[in-house]
Amino acid sequence: MKRLLYSHTRGQSMVLMVALTIAIFGVLALSLDMGYTYYIRRWAQNAADSGALAAARELCIEPDLATGKTNATNAAIDYIENKNLAFGVNSQTMTNIIFGPDGGLEAGEAQVDVAINHPNFVASFFGRDSTTVPATAAAGCFAPSAAFGVIPIAWLCNLEDDEGEEVCDMTYISADDECIFTDDYMYIFIESVDEFFWCEELGSHPTVPEPSEVITMTCGTNLEIVNTAHPEHSWPWVDLDGGIGKKCATDELIDWVNNGFEGTIPINTWVPSCTGEHTSVYGVAAGLDESTIPIFDLVCNSYDARNECDGPEPTYPDLWQDDVDTDLLPLVTNTEYTFHLISFAKLRISCVDAQGNKCDQDEHARHALDIMNPGILKNKETIEGCFIGGFIPGLKGDPSAGVGEGAWTLYLTR
Repeated sequence: MKRLLYSHTRGQSMVLMVALTIAIFGVLALSLDMGYTYYIRRWAQNAADSGALAAARELCIEPDLATGKTNATNAAIDYIENKNLAFGVNSQTMTNIIFGPDGGLEAGEAQVDVAINHPNFVASFFGRDSTTVPATAAAGCFAPSAAFGVIPIAWLCNLEDDEGEEVCDMTYISADDECIFTDDYMYIFIESVDEFFWCEELGSHPTVPEPSEVITMTCGTNLEIVNTAHPEHSWPWVDLDGGIGKKCATDELIDWVNNGFEGTIPINTWVPSCTGEHTSVYGVAAGLDESTIPIFDLVCNSYDARNECDGPEPTYPDLWQDDVDTDLLPLVTNTEYTFHLISFAKLRISCVDAQGNKCDQDEHARHALDIMNPGILKNKETIEGCFIGGFIPGLKGDPSAGVGEGAWTLYLTR
């Protein structure tokens, strides 16, 4: 009797083991399906992200909206269907693309919907041979609202269009191009406290503040001079940290030129000027290939912009979001000034003439000026370069950031 009971129990165990084994393998197989779907979902999201970024980039670089949308659609499809193929799965598709301001998107945004169809393993035994995995991403191309890694040169932006919008008269080269005078439009930043250099090709020169002297040069058609001595066509050295710590110390300026300002500078910030000439700064600037520089639109002839110019305290990082109705004031050295930063630009430096770093090659504008105007720039510190249109590392942006002088931020928004 005991033997029969033992034999029966032994048979039940075998049945339970088989059932348990089947269940375990079923769970493992189902986990394989679920794990593969999760893997494809991440892949679909990567494809959507790259497609949205590619689409937003085309919206940045193409001024015509209709053409930009066509290029953006083609770029998104290329990134999704061609540049993201892997492991033999080739059935990913872009199911939809929406451009702002439609669909709750901002102008400059593009939303991409992606679907990837993948085969099932276990589910195929139950009549479901494949699963479609969706993903959505949106990216935007916006003007910069903040930057880090900038150098202490600020460039003036004038209000130029009929509606008073902030539009700077800046000509750009591609981010892939070199800066060559014979081919590209160049700018020469000249530091001179009592002389205003002007290209005769631009017509009659503006009135300069006394006691500045106007020096007219023959520049050709691919060159523009930017002076320190004139309010409408000018640039200053600026103290990017608002005078915290060392106020316009030369070693601090040199550090910013070498390494870029380490903090984050937002737009609508006031920063003070650095008075006097900083010849030694040119020596380190000669080692730069390119830089990010701040753009200003208003000047206050006081370090205390709040009391003197109806503006905020200029100490970084205080912000000022309201309009400041202040006339542009002359830039005179040895006087305290503050500058209202509104954007950022990228400058590709072709040469710097200071401390023996000569711009004497044919492709340099300084060399061309020396030929056309012998000796006129002798011993004048200059920085020569081209502005670059495109995307600058270290910029942050948002749809309401304002102007973006050739520089754009490109990032995922959802």
